[in-house]
Amino acid sequence: MRLPIVPCPARLRIYDCLGLDHIRADSVSVPIAKDKWFVCSGRVRTKIIAGKASLRIERGTEYRPVIEVIDIAADTTARHDVKLEQGIHMSELGYASGENHLHVPGDGLTAMLAAEDLNFGTSLSWWNGRKI
Repeated sequence: MRLPIVPCPARLRIYDCLGLDHIRADSVSVPIAKDKWFVCSGRVRTKIIAGKASLRIERGTEYRPVIEVIDIAADTTARHDVKLEQGIHMSELGYASGENHLHVPGDGLTAMLAAEDLNFGTSLSWWNGRKI
């Protein structure tokens, strides 16, 4: 029996065979060092050039990271499902999760909290300097 995959928010990095990151323009971007991540709602549709692409998905600290390489054939449309596995359920043990150092603008905070499976958090966006 194949269980359905239930989409959940996560942080995602997709980079193609040329090493170029693919970030959805309508998403909250999360640059981590030289890597370009973005927050997704659980479903992502994007165009990637043919060849091998690397996929990395993370959702907070309770879920196991997913790291995969997928081979994309030329001139095709493909579906790739990933199931995130939760290793521990801290909320069942009476804990809440939070972060006071999220480097996202205030308008991206809700999406980031959902992607990282956090109950609360604060936005730190001043590090980029004043916006003109």
